[in-house]
Parts: sequence; C-alpha cells; structure tokens
Amino acid sequence: MRKQSLLFLIGISLFLSSCGPTSNLFVRDADLAKKTKKLAVLPFQDANARHAEDTIVQTNALTLKFLQHAQAELAGRYEFISQDQIMQELKKMGFEGYDPNKSMWKQAFVQTTGYTIPQAVQVGKNLGADAILLVTVAGSQQNPVFSLSVRMLDTKNGKVIVAGSAASGAGLSFTPWNAPMKKLVSRIAREVP
Repeated sequence: MRKQSLLFLIGISLFLSSCGPTSNLFVRDADLAKKTKKLAVLPFQDANARHAEDTIVQTNALTLKFLQHAQAELAGRYEFISQDQIMQELKKMGFEGYDPNKSMWKQAFVQTTGYTIPQAVQVGKNLGADAILLVTVAGSQQNPVFSLSVRMLDTKNGKVIVAGSAASGAGLSFTPWNAPMKKLVSRIAREVP
C-alpha cells in the first residue's frame, strides 16, 4: 500500500513537472538593453497561420494579454507605446490589422498585419521607440501546446538586444498561453539589465 502511494505521488509529480512552462532568454547586447526605455510591442504574428482571418482575433488577444503582464511587471522600467498608436502607424504604412476598439464581428475578415522585420523596425522608429518587441506564437495539439518566440530589436539599426522563447507543457489547462507569457516577462524583468 505504501509502495503504491509512493509510486502514485512520483507519477503525479512527474506529470505536473511536464506541464510547467519552459523558457530561454539571451541578452545579446547589454549596453543597448540598459539604454532601452521606450518600447513598442507590435501585434503578435501566428507562426502556423494558414488563414489570417482564423487567427487575427486570437493573436490580438494574446498581444493584449502579454501587455497586461508586461506593463504590470515592467512598470517604471519601460514606457510602452499604446497599441492604438502602433496600429495607426501600421495603417499609415499600408498594413491592416485588428482594432481592439471595434467589434470583433465588424472585423471578421480583417487581414492580419504581415510586416517584415525592417518594416517593424521602421514603425518603432516612426513612433520614437528605442526598441520594438516582436513576438511569434504557435499552437499545437502536441507538446508543447503553446509556444512563443520573442525578439527585442533596436530601432536605430535593427540589432537584436534580447531574444527568448517560452513554451507550455501538455497539462490540463484552459489557458496554456498564460504561464509561458508570465515566465518570459518575469525573466525579462530579472535578467535584462
């Protein structure tokens, strides 16, 4: 009986440990990281989007959720440029995207913003940001269930300041994106100078 209980507890702990988020974070340029004060978080891109209209609402919701975590944990360290300003600048450059101020139903067929890295850097530069944060998300039926890749780029030269990634395990979660986002933001707060 004791042996079975012990095996059960070991099994549960192994299962739970496989569900936890994993993350990596690399500071590529500590000097630029120290100088970065004004940050533009561009709308997330979906790495495995086959049809933009299927994912635009989800990626925007994830962008806003990430910003909630980031603004709460990184307040005072970075000044975040508003999503409204970012969307206006993207539209000026000819890109369409989801508008958080409009009804989801009115935007059912709005195409996702498909910007390149040089275009994203230009958006940040036009908005007066020191750096931009580009995030790509991916969902899967297999492990990892959810992953995100993050790059902070300098707006003067496009140089990578910080790069990172996080993923959730295959546990029972209705919000597999929450833990990896929090983990990555927490690592940025602790490890980026």
